[in-house]
Amino acid sequence: ERKRSVRAAMTDWSAMDTQNHHAILKMGVSIWNQWRASEPLTAPNLRDADLTGLELENVNFARANLRGADLTNAYLYDADFQQADLRGAILSRSMLVGANLCKANLSEAILEHAYLNQSDLSNANLTGACLQEADLQAALLMEATLVNARLASAEMSESEGLTMLQL
Repeated sequence: ERKRSVRAAMTDWSAMDTQNHHAILKMGVSIWNQWRASEPLTAPNLRDADLTGLELENVNFARANLRGADLTNAYLYDADFQQADLRGAILSRSMLVGANLCKANLSEAILEHAYLNQSDLSNANLTGACLQEADLQAALLMEATLVNARLASAEMSESEGLTMLQL
């Protein structure tokens, strides 16, 4: 039964509109990433989606609209958020170890207590983001914008590329 529904969904992907992207993600990371590979020009729309607590290791969210999405307590190890729109997203207590957030827009995002160890935040926009008590150990912050970001008690040892001009 499940194999039949997955197969039917896979053949229908090209006809799906953005409201159904959440349904594809619910089928699992493997199915989601297969769909992303088969539809490289589609920018997924998961705006305001409730993704709390999901295990999304290695998920491909590159160029996705995750504006206002709730990813609290999500497991996003090695996730690809390159050029994703995460404005106002909630990523509190999320596990983003090794995540690719290069050129992502995280302005006004909430990343309290998030684990961003060894993540690539190069050229990311973190304007007004809340990174209080976030773990940014060994994170790459080359040319990241951190204007008005709240960094109280954030762990930033061994982070690379951060200059006073970025703050």
